[in-house]
Amino acid sequence: MSSPRRVVRATPRFFEDLDRQLRPERGPNGEPSTNDFQVFELIRIVDRFAVEFDDLPRLIAERDDYRILVMSGTLLAGSP
Repeated sequence: MSSPRRVVRATPRFFEDLDRQLRPERGPNGEPSTNDFQVFELIRIVDRFAVEFDDLPRLIAERDDYRILVMSGTLLAGSP
C-alpha cells in the first residue's frame, strides 16, 4: 500500500539559493539556467518527495520530517 500524496512546496529561500547557483540564461558551454532546472528537474524532484516521502532515507535519524533524495537528472553530463 502506498502512502498518500503529500503537498510539497519549494520555499522562497530555495529559489534564492537556486538563483545564486545557476545563471538566469544558459551558460556559454551549455550550462543549465535557473529556468532549465525548474522545467526539467524541479517538477520531478517535487513529485518524488510528494509520492515517496515515507520511503526516502531520513536526513536526521530522530526526525521523520526530513528526508534525503538522491537521483539522476537530465541536465548534467553523464546522467542516464
